[in-house]
Amino acid sequence: MAIGYDGAFLLKARYFVDVFNDESFYGFHGIRKLMKLMGEAVARAADWGDLKVNRDEGSERPWNG
Repeated sequence: MAIGYDGAFLLKARYFVDVFNDESFYGFHGIRKLMKLMGEAVARAADWGDLKVNRDEGSERPWNG
């Protein structure tokens, strides 16, 4: 599992957590949010051939889902 899209893309990781919008990941609650996202990421595998392209703040960001 990779944390962050860039590392996941370079490794073509099967599971990853996209933490692009991580402004609120502070302290204990941030760890809980990250663990929840990791649990959700394990439930679905990334298919790098079928990832959609979302536009977020003017850049292309693939997203599974």
